[in-house]
Amino acid sequence: VGLASGMTAGAVAQHPFERIDVAEIEPAMEQASAFFARENRDVLADRRVRVLAGDGRQLLEAASEPYDLVVSEPSNPWIAGVANLFTRDFYARARSRLAPGGVFVQWLQGYSIFPEDLRMVIRTFRSVFPHATLWAGSPGDFLLVATPGEACLDPALVDGRLAAGAGAREDFARFGWDGGRLAFRLRLGEEDLARFAGEGTLNTDDLPLLEFSAPRALYAVSG
Repeated sequence: VGLASGMTAGAVAQHPFERIDVAEIEPAMEQASAFFARENRDVLADRRVRVLAGDGRQLLEAASEPYDLVVSEPSNPWIAGVANLFTRDFYARARSRLAPGGVFVQWLQGYSIFPEDLRMVIRTFRSVFPHATLWAGSPGDFLLVATPGEACLDPALVDGRLAAGAGAREDFARFGWDGGRLAFRLRLGEEDLARFAGEGTLNTDDLPLLEFSAPRALYAVSG
């Protein structure tokens, strides 16, 4: 969900998926991604990749076949209309489109967001995906990863995947990662993530709290 510069799609394409659908609501982004062809490895030229123009929620709901992996990386939630990709309703629909054993990944900013909003997003996510963990991406960015059962990191399996794919190895090398050190990217396991999220309100379609609070964080100043 979200093409932008094509970096995420390019990273996904380094793995042996049969088909990769990219939902993008802004048609100009497909042209703009060409300026990042070196960084995204010219992903739109990959025959497995197709860009679906339209709203990510609607495209996901209308998908004719379930997905093994769904990655949601929209714009920041302070942009009008984006916060509905962080609601319980969206997550419920996404879960219904996952194949058995499917994984859902949600990008989550760690900057310019109120701590209570960060907890609300995680709490909302966990209300649909109880087997969720939080991982560190690039500085200031997090990934919420939902698995069908308790997450289990197998370094040998990671090393095998890296050995089989030069592109994946390059992506890891770009950040100084390797299979044996991937566990250091884990920030909160299931139990710790639940404690951090705590109890409280959820972000829903009929009560879109994040839609209104996220923009205010842009103007907040910490002392």
